[in-house]
Amino acid sequence: MRRTSPPDWSARTVEVRDRTTFAGWRRAGPALLRDGAGNLTWILRPPERRTWTDSGVLADAAPVPWTLEQDGQATVLRSAEHDAVVDLVELRGQAAVAFERDRSVPMTVVPSFEPLTGPDGLADYLVGGHVLTGEHRIKWPVEQANLSLYRIARARGGAFWDGVAEHVAAVTAARIEAAPGGRPVSDHWGKGETHVRFLADAALLLAAHSELTGEARYLDARERAAAALESFGVPLAGGVWYLHDSVEEGAGRNDLVLNTHVHALTVLHACGRSIAAGLLGLRAMVGPRMGGARAAAVAVAVAVADLGLAFAPPRPAQRVAAAAHARLAALTAGRRALRLPGGFVARDTSGAPAPLHYLIVNLADLAVLQRNTPVPEAGSALASGLRYARRSGFVRAQVRLGDRLAVLMPGALRNAGRAADAERLAHALGERGLAPMVGWPGYEDRLWSALAPGTP
Repeated sequence: MRRTSPPDWSARTVEVRDRTTFAGWRRAGPALLRDGAGNLTWILRPPERRTWTDSGVLADAAPVPWTLEQDGQATVLRSAEHDAVVDLVELRGQAAVAFERDRSVPMTVVPSFEPLTGPDGLADYLVGGHVLTGEHRIKWPVEQANLSLYRIARARGGAFWDGVAEHVAAVTAARIEAAPGGRPVSDHWGKGETHVRFLADAALLLAAHSELTGEARYLDARERAAAALESFGVPLAGGVWYLHDSVEEGAGRNDLVLNTHVHALTVLHACGRSIAAGLLGLRAMVGPRMGGARAAAVAVAVAVADLGLAFAPPRPAQRVAAAAHARLAALTAGRRALRLPGGFVARDTSGAPAPLHYLIVNLADLAVLQRNTPVPEAGSALASGLRYARRSGFVRAQVRLGDRLAVLMPGALRNAGRAADAERLAHALGERGLAPMVGWPGYEDRLWSALAPGTP
């Protein structure tokens, strides 16, 4: 069992008011204090005024002028505002040593798709006892970020990063414990909604941490999250389909969002739940390809659009792509089907054009599912989708457009058994300045006994 004891790594938020005095601490850097025993107090986020919504969204974080001054045997933090707060991380023993010696290689955090290098980058995500993602001043609780940070921290290991993993796990458990029905609200759309993919990521993190620690709290939170995830299942084709969010559920719709359903299956499998009914729903939706002249014409239009995005002048190519994907959205909504002739797999059947990069997300999730719980229909969709992505220039187009979701593709290729292609693409993305992510060749983890290494 690889853990940092709680006293070695702890975080707290303090009201500064005019001043906060740290008796017995000396200034050791612009945002760092040290006591006589070598323990550290690190100012993770300097003083700011924060406005929170009832759903836990950080609506504003306004920086406040501040100073850190030595006053005899004490250090004094002074704030220009009376209502400011400051986030502190207190490090002792080996955690303090590891913090100062950290030389972490940058790794990509999802869903910000920004690189996290050393400890300083945590200020973008750890705010006021929460894990958030977004802009500097406006941030949302999104468990996809929790899971990504947790996996990075576990991969790095050591006393400091083990403490980060423990903190993120505790925050995630608290969200699940406090949420009615185990359904945490992200409110990303301002509708007080729960996103099923974020809920699934919470369950996945809790499954990993419960396996690491064996603690009842994390086992119970995992089960609560898994049950909440199952509650989003609706009947489809004699099986089950997992919805995208609570708004869709409340409206009585099923837009057949593929990536959410596929990811939910992998997560439930990792949590020890049966996914037989969910696989029936998946097989019904990814087994058949659309036929007929209209489907063929749309497939050609989408492929031509991808070739244009890969090789033609960007602006006209983007106009062509927008028109092609509007036709695709109308087709999938009318047919209630996802697979085009030629291999393209649509995001959903909502009738609204999806962002162009969703084929990457579909392929990444299908590759994970096939590696862990293979079914022929999903395998066929994955194989034809990967062929399409290569032949149409789709991946080249996304890289050319600077879409950072391209970092998902090396993992997708590796999980699909195409190790050499995965390594080549990872190298090419690195040359373009994209940081690796967990799941790339050489960055595989194994946090779930029920899942293959490096998945999901």
